[in-house]
Amino acid sequence: IPIIASGQYHFNKESISRQILNLTDKISKAERFDSKYVYYEAKTTEQYKRFEKLTELATIDELKELMNHKSPYVRVYSFWALGKKYYNNIDSIILSHKDDNAIIETQSGCIGYQDNVVHLLIEIATPNYWDLECAKLTKGQLEDLYLKIYNK
Repeated sequence: IPIIASGQYHFNKESISRQILNLTDKISKAERFDSKYVYYEAKTTEQYKRFEKLTELATIDELKELMNHKSPYVRVYSFWALGKKYYNNIDSIILSHKDDNAIIETQSGCIGYQDNVVHLLIEIATPNYWDLECAKLTKGQLEDLYLKIYNK
């Protein structure tokens, strides 16, 4: 599985509880980003259940720090968890990851594909897309991010 990291982030694991670190270790090792229902059976995977647990147990501060984790899977799930907690500065987090082009394996429904981290962060935060029950960008924020990220 190709993982191409284009940015280095300083991760302070001392600020994360042991329970959350154990959970993120498992997320990292699974090496796939799953939506809630995958495959033709529309099943919920163990990886997604770990994400639900992360969302339930991690604090906002822990999730923000996990955005610096070496695993792109942990970064994307942490961002999604911030969205599920309706953290209202998601645009600044996306912008701080504008060069995060690590490629990850994703599974959404019956479609498996590869994508990069920054694109997945934008998808999660796009109105009427991915998960309707999480923080979303406004149209203006989305347009501004696209200009800052893709028009270099």
